[in-house]
Amino acid sequence: MSMQPCPKGCIRLVTRYQSGALSFHGPGASGSRQQQGAQAVLVPIEMRVDYAEMSVLAAFAANPPGLEFYDDLHGVGGMFVPADWVILVGVGDMRASQAMS
Repeated sequence: MSMQPCPKGCIRLVTRYQSGALSFHGPGASGSRQQQGAQAVLVPIEMRVDYAEMSVLAAFAANPPGLEFYDDLHGVGGMFVPADWVILVGVGDMRASQAMS
């Protein structure tokens, strides 16, 4: 488990599970802390290719962070979990963002 600050200044306790599930705590609708969950989904092939190409150009090319996609990160969009050296992306968050634009 690791603590991650979100862009809004809150702290999210992130727990990743072997089964492809993710649990984290963040502010609920009333501002109180709420446990939220997400399920892993397949990484779109074009994003996997783009990420691999970008990683070659980055300073961490020898050991790039993992890239994992989840069904929904409940408005966070994405986050980096340094303890697990992984970038988490919410597909539902991306779709909601596209619908708003």
